[in-house]
Amino acid sequence: MNFKYEIAKFASVPGNQILASPKAEMGDFCLPCFSMAKLENQRPDLYAKNLMEKLSTKKNYLIEKMETMGGYLNFFINKNIAAEKTIQNILSTDFKYKNIGNGKTICIDYCSANLAKYLHIGHISTTMIGESLHRIYKALGYKVVRINYLGDYGTTFGKMVVAIQLWGNMNDVKSRGVEAIQDLYIKFSAEENDDLMDKARFASRQIEEKKGAEYEIYKTIIDIAIKECKRIIKMIGVDFDDWRGESFYADKTDSAVAELKEKNISKTENGAELVDLSEYNLPPAVVRRSDGGSVYLARDLCAVKDRFDLYKFDEMLYVVAMQHNTYFAQLFKILELLNRPYAKKLKHINFGMFSVPEGKIASRKGKQALFVDIFQKAYDEAEKIIKDRNFDEEYKKETSAKIAKSVIAFSILKVERAKDKVFDIKTAVSFEGETAPYIQYTYARCCSLIENFEKTFQKLNLKNSTTEKKSETEKRQCAENEKVNQAYNNFFEIFKIIANFDETVLQAKEKAEPCLIARELIGLCKEFNKFYQEIKIINDDFFESSCLMRIILAVKKILEFGMPLVVVDIIEKM
Repeated sequence: MNFKYEIAKFASVPGNQILASPKAEMGDFCLPCFSMAKLENQRPDLYAKNLMEKLSTKKNYLIEKMETMGGYLNFFINKNIAAEKTIQNILSTDFKYKNIGNGKTICIDYCSANLAKYLHIGHISTTMIGESLHRIYKALGYKVVRINYLGDYGTTFGKMVVAIQLWGNMNDVKSRGVEAIQDLYIKFSAEENDDLMDKARFASRQIEEKKGAEYEIYKTIIDIAIKECKRIIKMIGVDFDDWRGESFYADKTDSAVAELKEKNISKTENGAELVDLSEYNLPPAVVRRSDGGSVYLARDLCAVKDRFDLYKFDEMLYVVAMQHNTYFAQLFKILELLNRPYAKKLKHINFGMFSVPEGKIASRKGKQALFVDIFQKAYDEAEKIIKDRNFDEEYKKETSAKIAKSVIAFSILKVERAKDKVFDIKTAVSFEGETAPYIQYTYARCCSLIENFEKTFQKLNLKNSTTEKKSETEKRQCAENEKVNQAYNNFFEIFKIIANFDETVLQAKEKAEPCLIARELIGLCKEFNKFYQEIKIINDDFFESSCLMRIILAVKKILEFGMPLVVVDIIEKM
């Protein structure tokens, strides 16, 4: 039950016109009457008064009273009834929008691991935002295809092959894996000259043509790099359905470029093929190099066609940094000019930079701050916090890993996509503030309360437990109990968040903003912990306690549903 929409229905206005009141004296919700008054050529204050008089003839169980203040009509909710209805609803029903995506397929392209490099800090935002969107869409009933479009093509791999040929050996490469490959690549970069680059370009052509020893070395590199990438991806609780990279489409670009030429969309200039997009305020887009080599954009034209043919997607999301805004505008415009049926089904989900404070994580020589290093630092901090807890060592390790994964994800997902983020490990791992461990600890506290309550019932040999299945008479008595009534009124923000959570998830999907869910979870945890501190929940009056425990159950259910959506692992004991 969404309070705003219930009031909107009562007032016969669209739901988005009802706003949360900014001040307590303005009630719980308000209706600004300015635009409606203008249409009726009335003063807003008079319009609000007339509307209040009209609505006063109608009955609504949710609304206790109405008042006007200037051009606003203010609604005061009967918190007792609203809270009880909210609890009944959350404990007896499933997620409201769980089926809206039935029969629809969404492809999400995220992570885009570059196999020429370690997974580093630059991959974290795309991976976590993409994973969160995958979970949100899945919760809404969509079939989601997760695509890791691998960077496994280009001159970089020619450099790696040459480095191995000149200074390495395959036994060392097979033994040390990515570490050995990266060391050799760094050596190539340090000694790079015209002769080396000629060798690298030759190796790249051999790879493109799938010929010679160079291609065999390349295949070994790719196999090692993919295995390492999958290991790290699994470590952070993420997986993909499609691991095909650029190389899969490299020999398919000729037909794409030929079609552009045939339809007079592209033109040849200085040997290169390009699309003039100046008419659309975009720079020209190169679709084939002057030496005849394929480019990223041409491969993307092939990839999106292949995905549409294979998955018949209703929507395709590219989770890529905002530095690539122009590139995606070019790609989408070219597809539009080609009159592709999926041209309007594509979205670029961009995001800002993600960095670490200077000196907090020491990068390995010649390498950026690596994903595994950041994870290890987060794991070490989590381990320090829970080392004295009364858990066995295996559980401590599992819990430290869950906290580490969650703090990295939540540090990104709690902030709007477009904003830059700085990851401070000590702050992120704190059990206080707007952090993943704060949410995880709140969930664990709910679990502990429920367990203690059930144990107390068993000791007293009472048959009726907390919980969700009370009679209508018992529910009414709950709402009439003084302490329960106090909780309903004093901590009504809990019920507002719970009542609106389904809408929050839907809005997060529509705006591609997981931060909307993250903020609501933080808000719910803050209000819950105030409630926990101020009211003794389990006491000698077990009917009263069981009524209060229904609030705990409602909060736990929302956390249990919402935490995975923002890639926060559930931990039952902390």
